Amino acid sequence: MPASPAMAERLAQDVTELYAEAERQMIARLARAMAKDVEKPYWAEAKAAQLAGYRRQCELLLDDLRERAQTGVETALTQAYDRGGLSAVDDIARLRPNLPPVEPLAGLRAVEALVNETISNVVATHPGILRTVTDAYRSIVAETAQQVLLGTQTRRQAAQAALNRFAQRGITGFVDKAGRLWFC
Repeated sequence: MPASPAMAERLAQDVTELYAEAERQMIARLARAMAKDVEKPYWAEAKAAQLAGYRRQCELLLDDLRERAQTGVETALTQAYDRGGLSAVDDIARLRPNLPPVEPLAGLRAVEALVNETISNVVATHPGILRTVTDAYRSIVAETAQQVLLGTQTRRQAAQAALNRFAQRGITGFVDKAGRLWFC
């Protein structure tokens, strides 16, 4: 049976799940940051001042994600190569039984190059993810803090409004070549 992309389409799922989990963690950290000191009179000012701490948390999360994504990409691409190679060897043996056995791992260096290039491309999105998150934090906190300062919302209402704005806006990190949104 000829090799097909379907043989490996689920292999990238682990990497996708890593990024989805990172998104959930960033949102959970954001929710905690918004809720902290919500009853204190300096809430609006504190939220603006907490940006550096939130950014650092996201940087640490992305550092961990880089290492885990590297392992996931390497595993997915190597397994896809192995599956395709073994399928080709089986096809050759079935179609030409008199040929000597074929070495299925002849192009391993090419796979290593593909792994390195893919990891570079994936990790290159991290600064954009971080920038998107911090820009969204900054602008949404500024918008909602104004309402507290103007007296049109309580701090609790403003914190909820900020969380609602994040949810409505969706914090997109980047759009890939296929037009899919990747969330951070």
